[in-house]
Amino acid sequence: MKRNNHYDKIAPFYDALAHLVLGKNYQNSKSLFFEKIKPEENILYLGGGTGQEIVSLLEAIGPTGKLVYMEASLKMIRLMETRLPNRLRSRIEILHCADFSHIPDVNFTTVITQYFFDVLADQQIHQLFEAVNKRSNPKTTWIFVDFYPIRERKWLIGLMINAFKILVSHPRKDLPRYDGYFEHYGWRVTAVKEFNKGFIKGKIFQLDG
Repeated sequence: MKRNNHYDKIAPFYDALAHLVLGKNYQNSKSLFFEKIKPEENILYLGGGTGQEIVSLLEAIGPTGKLVYMEASLKMIRLMETRLPNRLRSRIEILHCADFSHIPDVNFTTVITQYFFDVLADQQIHQLFEAVNKRSNPKTTWIFVDFYPIRERKWLIGLMINAFKILVSHPRKDLPRYDGYFEHYGWRVTAVKEFNKGFIKGKIFQLDG
């Protein structure tokens, strides 16, 4: 039997807490660049959480598309499933695990990570890239959204890191150097969108051929 994930404890109030602390722009960022999703796409959604935008994603890929949703918290998965209408369930494959080697061995057209890197230790981020690169090609795009360390929000970053360290045994004491990882593993930026003066950034990365 799988052990409970630490995020199970905060799953019931995670979305409400994030909206209260981070505001409307946080919610808006959860669907950033989704207009670029096309029918028949094969999407890898890592750390999908409660799946606030899961319906819009599944509708965008159409009946012949497929979405692999990977989440370590079973309670987050259960909340996501409450959003799923029966007509869309055939389009999603749910992975309840935190081991990136369990990702299906297929090529994905799009990878999505939202506020996911900042909960991973450096070694896990390397494992993530190694797994994703094996399942990508030069046409694969990566939709990435996360917090960036701007001076005006350093206090909030410190508060969030320390709070999550207590609540869910958060492994980090700082934010990862996201762009350095992408560059190291051969991904280049093709689009950028900022919220809250750069505190939240969304980027599209393309894997170099």
